[in-house]
Amino acid sequence: MISIFDLKHTNLHIDCHNVIKNYQYLNDHDLVRNGKSSHAEGWYEPNSNGDMVWKTAVEGSEIGVHFLDQPQLIDLRYAIQECCIIYNNRAQLDISWFNIMGKGSYIKAHSHKGAFVSGAYYPYVEENSCPLIFENGVSIAPQIGMLILFPGMLEHKTMPNQSEKRITVSINCNPIM
Repeated sequence: MISIFDLKHTNLHIDCHNVIKNYQYLNDHDLVRNGKSSHAEGWYEPNSNGDMVWKTAVEGSEIGVHFLDQPQLIDLRYAIQECCIIYNNRAQLDISWFNIMGKGSYIKAHSHKGAFVSGAYYPYVEENSCPLIFENGVSIAPQIGMLILFPGMLEHKTMPNQSEKRITVSINCNPIM
């Protein structure tokens, strides 16, 4: 099941876009062709409390996979979490990161293996931005403030972007036990 939520009325996309404009730790990412990402390849490992935390060798990238945990974005995180609960009352927001796509950038086909629920939030989208295309044939044209939630195992991709700028905040949720 794929669900769409309209968060544009909250104006939280404005704060999110401003944080992204000033973000310092952008990386190349294998899935984001000709674009940039706050996500860096890494792994989960237990911290001193036994909680599983994301680790990576790229400086500053721990923030990158917990993008929505920044103080300026806490209201957006809360709004997205509320949508996740509506989508599935067991969905708990875990990691989040963003991708910036320019003209010609695209996202390779992939799924979020191990994620209970995944999503894409669009804080900034220009006209002619590429749609999100799912393996089941559903294609959704992004709009500013749109949140798309879907099962993590559902493969998705984009075609080459036709706009100058398209920003996606991606999320993964784990089930609440």
